[in-house]
Amino acid sequence: MRIAFVTFEYVTEPGFKSIHGHGGIATSIYRCAQALKDHGHEPIVIVSSSSDEIIAHEGIPVYRVNIRNRWVNYLQKIKFIRKFVPAIRWIRNSRLYNIRLLEINKTYPIDIIEYTSYAATGLFRLKNFPSVVRISSLQGLLEDGANKNKMFFLEKLENISFKKADKIIGPSIVAAKLLEKIINRDVQVIVWPFIPLKVAEDVAVYHDMLQSKRYLLFIGSIGLLKGIKTIADILPELFKKYKDLYFVFVGKDDFYNDRPMMNYVWHQSGKYRGRVIYLGILPHHQLFPIIRNSEAIVLPSRVDNLPNTLIEGMTLGKIVIGTRGASFDQLITYGENGFLCNRDDKKDLLEQIEIVLNLEYKNKKDIEQAAKERSKELAEEKIIPQLLNIYNEVINRFNSKDLKK
Repeated sequence: MRIAFVTFEYVTEPGFKSIHGHGGIATSIYRCAQALKDHGHEPIVIVSSSSDEIIAHEGIPVYRVNIRNRWVNYLQKIKFIRKFVPAIRWIRNSRLYNIRLLEINKTYPIDIIEYTSYAATGLFRLKNFPSVVRISSLQGLLEDGANKNKMFFLEKLENISFKKADKIIGPSIVAAKLLEKIINRDVQVIVWPFIPLKVAEDVAVYHDMLQSKRYLLFIGSIGLLKGIKTIADILPELFKKYKDLYFVFVGKDDFYNDRPMMNYVWHQSGKYRGRVIYLGILPHHQLFPIIRNSEAIVLPSRVDNLPNTLIEGMTLGKIVIGTRGASFDQLITYGENGFLCNRDDKKDLLEQIEIVLNLEYKNKKDIEQAAKERSKELAEEKIIPQLLNIYNEVINRFNSKDLKK
């Protein structure tokens, strides 16, 4: 089966750095494509780029689509039009992706197309091909962290792309239920297959910055939606009580009140700011040793879509503290393989962190092992057959409709 993945981002592109910066979709598609290839299928990737070309990446054809346009960039400078520019980009880009798909199909016939919801890649979906849209993000979930007017237009485009799909799939029960209410269509929940990355680990950053330190770890976009304000607000009390404890942040620093979010974190830390360590965006080979040696991973997101960071942490056998109702409870069973706190609840987050910090050694190791075992349920040998069943169902239904015509 030849499956075409249409995406705004992929691991081959210069803008991609790490799932802990701004590329969770890229990493997920990469893993899925590799798993499909390993099972004898032919994934191809169509991705935004700065040039039109074809490259091979680990045995998978990647078709780059040049989305640069100086006129669109010019519109960004006009104040009363500026808010429409992201939507204009999405519309133009979707058209370009689908033109490229038609060209590819002339030489390499495509069986099914999987569009990512982010950037409404399926807005101009090809009507003569079966397609699915995967929930990679939901603009409606992001409204409290971005410009309302801009988000309104993007959400409308995203919903149009959902409605055009033959089927909608997504990894998060929370996001699936929300979308079902918005567009009145069924969404099938299926996670991305998780393939542990095999990398030669580099311990240099860990040795230079963290060796011999006891620390908690946050990984992801450092912003309001990921619960960073809640973490920042508990740091003085946490540091006062646990005098040997540090808090480490890894990821892209977003803005809060027009200033870098890390500025708020350091400000809230007060006299303890020296125990807050920001490492920026790190590649996996430098990050893995840091994850392995942490006390726990703290991810109190306000909203989320079953993040890679949760799965990555559990796979490496670490305790994750996540939030209820933000898809973490889809994998975490409280007290058995991780811990949960209430959204925006400083008291509860602090309480859960203290529970983890005070676990007896054997109990902690049992929970860590349970986390590792739970993550095995996302292994490719379990997920890929489910995904192929969905693809075949969509293809068969699409063909039967075609025959009736």
